[in-house]
Amino acid sequence: MSQKNKKTGFITRLLLGSALAFGTAQAMADNCYIMVHGHGTNGTIKSGTNQPALDYWSSYNFSEYAGNSAITELISGSSDNYAVVGYNSTDEAGYPWWRDETAGEIARQIISIRQGYGDGYIHPEANTQCAANDTFWVVSHSQGATEMMYIAGNALPGSPNYNTAYTASSGVSVDFNAAISGIAGIFTLGGAITGTEGADRVCNGNWLDSLINAAFLGQDCNQSVAWLQTFDSYAVKNYIGSNLAAPVYVMGGYKGFPGFEGASSALIEGEDDGYINLASQ
Repeated sequence: MSQKNKKTGFITRLLLGSALAFGTAQAMADNCYIMVHGHGTNGTIKSGTNQPALDYWSSYNFSEYAGNSAITELISGSSDNYAVVGYNSTDEAGYPWWRDETAGEIARQIISIRQGYGDGYIHPEANTQCAANDTFWVVSHSQGATEMMYIAGNALPGSPNYNTAYTASSGVSVDFNAAISGIAGIFTLGGAITGTEGADRVCNGNWLDSLINAAFLGQDCNQSVAWLQTFDSYAVKNYIGSNLAAPVYVMGGYKGFPGFEGASSALIEGEDDGYINLASQ
């Protein structure tokens, strides 16, 4: 196992600096960063070093960040810890963000992590499992941000889906309140909290969108993709209460189209993302 290096990570300074700027105080305890991955990963797999939810943060989206994984940058130069949440967000599973297999599973794992039971993953860094007395933050990306908005937005009494996720046929009681109450803050990085134009194009695109999808993405409009569209009928904001159970800090950015960086501005509107990142803030 590798040890944490001595350099203070840029991501740590960015996240905590943002929180402090908005008045969130840090406790003296170590921080625990609960990492919630996005779309396209079967995070239910934990077989030795075959850990897709953990690998997501180093190889899937963040391998080019300063030569390090996002987690390395997050905890470097500190005694902080992290925990990985894994759920099945693949097209093959096809679970929307309101399902028990997604939102419900994430909430249950957060509760277990906060009780000090660890995340069940083999961390490359020594002594980085979270303790029950840590200060807890959630770091979410892509669909993970949508999941956290649904959970935090239904963790207070009076919210439309209070403590409830769903199967294909009925509601399931999940203690969203226990998962979120006392969380210092939720960070969304390129989060699909208002849906994604990428999903719009997969499900309702023109002939050019279809060609790009076939050549580079290979996605179909299954339910997990359909519920990430930007139309109001799919938007998480319409399925949560007017208050969130924890502060949320939204951070954007984009990645250019591979091999043709200038194509991003032509393929997707606005300055908040690129075709590959898919997420609209």
